[in-house]
Amino acid sequence: MSVPADAVLMQVSKAKLEAWPIPEANVVSGKPRAAGKLLQGDGRAETGIWECTPGTFTWDYDTRQSLCVVSGSATVRVGRRTLALKPGSAVFIAAGTHARWTVTKTLRKLYTLY
Repeated sequence: MSVPADAVLMQVSKAKLEAWPIPEANVVSGKPRAAGKLLQGDGRAETGIWECTPGTFTWDYDTRQSLCVVSGSATVRVGRRTLALKPGSAVFIAAGTHARWTVTKTLRKLYTLY
């Protein structure tokens, strides 16, 4: 994807996304379907939009992630904590984290990996 170096403007709630499948081995229940759009990536950091339909899956984070939920809802189990996500929720997830996501209403987030 070619991204201008100086600026990118995107309406997060209206952005058209492409399929970013969740590996079947990660799916715990349901049929979660993910999609996304990369806004910027330079090899050191990446910013994009991600959306997922209801279902439960696991994810292992190999980078740090900061995210803000735009729409939908989910719970994320991290260790002994369960985070309840809804529009406006901002979250930081450390590299090396194993998480269990349960999306209850199609969730869209703006994220940065670094």
